[in-house]
Amino acid sequence: MPVPNAPTVARVTMVFNRDSRIFNNTFHVENLVTVWTLASMTTLANEVIDWWNDTYRQCVPTQVTLVQVQVRKYDPADPLAVDQPVVPPLAGTRSSEPDAGNVTATLSWRTGFAGKRFRGRNYVPSLPEEDIGPDDLMNSPLVTVLAAAAADFLARFVTAGQNAVVFHLATESFTRIISAVIEHTVDSQRRRLPQRGR
Repeated sequence: MPVPNAPTVARVTMVFNRDSRIFNNTFHVENLVTVWTLASMTTLANEVIDWWNDTYRQCVPTQVTLVQVQVRKYDPADPLAVDQPVVPPLAGTRSSEPDAGNVTATLSWRTGFAGKRFRGRNYVPSLPEEDIGPDDLMNSPLVTVLAAAAADFLARFVTAGQNAVVFHLATESFTRIISAVIEHTVDSQRRRLPQRGR
């Protein structure tokens, strides 16, 4: 696919490892202050690593590690790319055994507009078994930690003169994310099951 034409937007991909599987979290960030450069994209990647280290990994079992952050500038005339390794890889901090690879939770990003087109989401790369009840609901402590991680995510970009956004590929436009909703019911991603892709 050709690079979308939205030069103020960068795509960020967090690359996680769990046993033999690789999971990706992808989101988009708009730069309000200046154009994206390799230096500012590297700073963004390191900020995402700090977010994982400070709050996000508190939701995730120790068997999952963040191994790389990739940043891509959406500019066909200047398609810059940064692949920032995480050395050593940073593991989650929840000590419980992880549930099956397809079991996840949704960080649902909201823009203030109605409709699926104006919502984004990230799937938590793995959930601890002990935090999920027999009714497939996450317990309150895990939901609280996820909510704190989502709030931290949004605050970090605002202080850097940036916005997390939902990117609309068909129109190469984007909408600012203003809040997050944590779904209490666990979600599923079939592609995370063995032999079903990445």
